[in-house]
Amino acid sequence: MRALAASVRRRRDRAFGGSERGISLVELLVAMLLLSIVLVLIGSMYATMQKTVGFAGAANNNLKRASLGMTEMSRVVRFAATNPVMGQPISDPAFVVAKIEQLTIYSYVDANASAPQPIKITFSLDGSRRLVESRFAAYSVSNGYWGFNSAAYSTRVLTGTVLAPATGELPLFSYQTADGTLLTVPAAGLSSTQTPTVAAVTITMKIKGETGTSNPLILANTVGLPNLGLNRTGQ
Repeated sequence: MRALAASVRRRRDRAFGGSERGISLVELLVAMLLLSIVLVLIGSMYATMQKTVGFAGAANNNLKRASLGMTEMSRVVRFAATNPVMGQPISDPAFVVAKIEQLTIYSYVDANASAPQPIKITFSLDGSRRLVESRFAAYSVSNGYWGFNSAAYSTRVLTGTVLAPATGELPLFSYQTADGTLLTVPAAGLSSTQTPTVAAVTITMKIKGETGTSNPLILANTVGLPNLGLNRTGQ
């Protein structure tokens, strides 16, 4: 029996490398610690990647919305026109309100060529500083003379949050004369003597990202007013 037992032990030792020693508790703890460190590093890399992708996606979406908003405003301003007033020799200027963060304008944008009819359009910032477009339909007062409804028939948000300009930056709306001079805009907006001199509107949008104000997107465009007959010479 002793010989049989010894033979079994020898075969077992050969099968397992001649050692009966297993993993110690310290080695197991070290292995678990290393594994946890690796998992933390992988999780951190994944979270950083997801955050980067999210930032890029938000910036891309904001840029698309801002570009569409800029296109819409540029179209409206380009088709600006004065509004004849019955019984008055001078038409109302194209600009009803001309402030640095609000613009109300008479425009023939999207007008029917066979029966052109103006609309009054307001661009302004809401409480969240999103750019909002409101459209007011015209009604005929007499042949060639138009009035406008007081209630908007269409209101829509054009952009995300528009940041206030920093010192030295242009505001949302700035106004140029025919020689390219920027008009100083009072708090109440351009006066009745200033608005007829406006030959172009510069639109500058500083758009806030979805996740914060870092690296804002800035779009700018100067739009002429060909319907007003003012040729810009200072460009």
